[in-house]
Amino acid sequence: MIFPAAFTTVLALVSTLTVTVEPTQTLSAPRGAQHVQMMHLTLRADCSGDRTVEELHLRRRGLGLHTDIAAVYAELDGLRVSSAAIVARDGSIDLRLHHVTVFACAEQELIISMDLSTDADVAAEHRLELRGSDAVVADGATVVLKTSPSVSASRTVRTVGDSVGTVSIEYLRLLKPVRYGDRRIVARIRLSVLGMRDQEIERITFTNAGSAQNRDLRNLSLRDSRGQRLSAVVDHMLGDRVVLLLDPRLRIAKGGTRTVELTADVRASSKRTLRFLIEEPGDIVSREVRGRVSR
Repeated sequence: MIFPAAFTTVLALVSTLTVTVEPTQTLSAPRGAQHVQMMHLTLRADCSGDRTVEELHLRRRGLGLHTDIAAVYAELDGLRVSSAAIVARDGSIDLRLHHVTVFACAEQELIISMDLSTDADVAAEHRLELRGSDAVVADGATVVLKTSPSVSASRTVRTVGDSVGTVSIEYLRLLKPVRYGDRRIVARIRLSVLGMRDQEIERITFTNAGSAQNRDLRNLSLRDSRGQRLSAVVDHMLGDRVVLLLDPRLRIAKGGTRTVELTADVRASSKRTLRFLIEEPGDIVSREVRGRVSR
């Protein structure tokens, strides 16, 4: 008896990542403002597997100069996940992402923020939008953009008023070598406030330019030069970065300075290196104190 040949049909499953742009409202921001949130993207992976988001391609629109924007960057759960990018003359912005993975059947919320130049034109308007059908690049996935003409762009930001004050950073020498053990000082910086108003520091992101990562350092926190804790304790770094929330906010008077120290339980071998930096201006999030100006 002759049996018919068996045929196997292989179905190619198409993995998808759905990107939704949330509508936002118009706001005003002074020249020099940092960490101005522009876009809110919701990324959702289907259930076929995890998806790594690699690139975002954006475009600036509005009545203003591309040089009014000092930097554009992406954040995930308060952690900057891209380098700060400049706006090209044609308005294009290219962000390369790192450590952005959307797990199967789950979603992540990605925030796109910008820093305004201190000499940005007053009354200029800026907004961001996804640039074309390939604006989001995800490894091994077909990207579906859920947008409409009314919400495809970000909020419009109008530049107003005088320049805001700034927080400058000076890196200080460590007083002793960093060794294996608990509560070691791994970085010292001096924060100075320039401008006409006091500043309150809300959040600082440190990046280690050395080789130590993740659980090489445990129980990281920020304290002042007298040893008083300024932030909550973070269990470990995410890759080479750690975000520290200051609670209460650290207030520095205009023209004033504060020295702060980053401490950690060091669990790395002697082959691991440490060199902590504030990599981008937007990695220090502060707000001006409104009302009476300090004398």
